[in-house]
Amino acid sequence: MAGKKRSGYGIPVVIALLCLIFLVFYLINADSSLSFSENMKNIWGDILTERTDSSNSTAGGAFGDDASGKMLYYQIDVGNADSILIVAPTGETMLVDAGEDADYAKIAQVLYDNRVEQIDCLVMTHPHADHIGAMDEIIEDFNVQKFYVSNTPGDTTTYSNVINAAEDRGLDLTIAAAGMQDTLGGISIRFFNPIMDTYDDMNESSIVMLLTYGQTKFLLTGDIESASLADMVYAYSHALDCDVLKTAHHGSANATSREFLEAATPSIAVISCGADNSYGHPHAETLALLDEFGATVLRSDLNGDIRILSDGTNITYATQK
Repeated sequence: MAGKKRSGYGIPVVIALLCLIFLVFYLINADSSLSFSENMKNIWGDILTERTDSSNSTAGGAFGDDASGKMLYYQIDVGNADSILIVAPTGETMLVDAGEDADYAKIAQVLYDNRVEQIDCLVMTHPHADHIGAMDEIIEDFNVQKFYVSNTPGDTTTYSNVINAAEDRGLDLTIAAAGMQDTLGGISIRFFNPIMDTYDDMNESSIVMLLTYGQTKFLLTGDIESASLADMVYAYSHALDCDVLKTAHHGSANATSREFLEAATPSIAVISCGADNSYGHPHAETLALLDEFGATVLRSDLNGDIRILSDGTNITYATQK
């Protein structure tokens, strides 16, 4: 008995249905002002972002929680280097440091993922290579409006590359000093360091800023060490109180003191450090002090990227790992 002939329409029908589903999906999600290729890039990027975020959640919410109308603090995992993205509730942006030279791709990706096209304020806390390595490329590829530098210039090729990039873009350098103030959208900025005109160690001249949004405060400390730390506590102990502390110098023992934590009293302490780094960061003494003061410690070596949101009253955080 002869077998039945298979229909030749099965595969074409399936393809037609898939095309129809794609067309409907595209029409729902596409932006009429963009080209087909631009729309596909945006739609595919959103799908990948949702897939990543759904598998990276921790206390405080999903890693990719909507930041609309909130202040975003984003500690980029650049190993034992440093780079922080700040996005104001109104959309203005600040980038504090830019890791090593090899970190450009990671930093740029974080900026793109957070839809950053312009950096309203770029901050070079101090001229060491692990804080400014990718800064020349950032200046070249993003529209930087304002550039804060410490009062101690560098003497390396890396530093010269950054300064040359700024000059090529006609970007003025604003030397930060204790007592200065600025704003970023709805965020107020107050500078606590550099206090002295000169320190023996370049780390001591690191820019220290307090960012205040509503009732919440974020203290960013660069790589300050014992001398400038003591000077700052003496001069500003009444004003150092914060909710989130970017722990100084990757958690080094000489960059956090009991007197400082008594003034700052952070609820969350963020440490930028590389896994199994040769410096031993973060040091056990620093971790013990932070634990004694009841701070929740978030570390890039253990947690990857760290994302903190403030609505002006409440703070939530999530980590990549």
